[in-house]
Amino acid sequence: IVPENENSFSWQPRLEGSWPTLGEFDTAVDRLTEFISKLPEWYDADPEQIYLMGFSQGAAASFALAIREPERIKGIASLVGFVPREVEAAMDAARLADLPVFMAVGTEDDRVPLEIARESGKAVRAMGAFLEYREYETGHKLNGEGMRKLRQWWAERAADAEQW
Repeated sequence: IVPENENSFSWQPRLEGSWPTLGEFDTAVDRLTEFISKLPEWYDADPEQIYLMGFSQGAAASFALAIREPERIKGIASLVGFVPREVEAAMDAARLADLPVFMAVGTEDDRVPLEIARESGKAVRAMGAFLEYREYETGHKLNGEGMRKLRQWWAERAADAEQW
């Protein structure tokens, strides 16, 4: 899933010094929900085994969907992403209880500052997720070490799914 404009790279306008709130991802979450609901008719997809992976704002949209509908999502891979602001109620309700989450963060990221990424990791833990949080010496991208760890994380999820 990508933002509506084919030449676009974000779900929300990027405003310096401002961070999107959970509510600002409602449109993205609606689109993701619609897409996920059609997966079984388009592909041989098990609607009980939906994992999300997002880069930057795509990761934020993934978190927003999981907070809104935690029963739909089996796990999240967040690549240099963040958790939107205003998730305190979700933290209090442990909305992501036991959800496996992989967060890869760039220590030199000029788009998602390290402080925001670290706060996002704390929020994910506070929501009850089983978080694997990794920081890599890179910018707003995933380096080779991060890719290897991501591949390992996915392999573990696939092994878990085979046990069902």
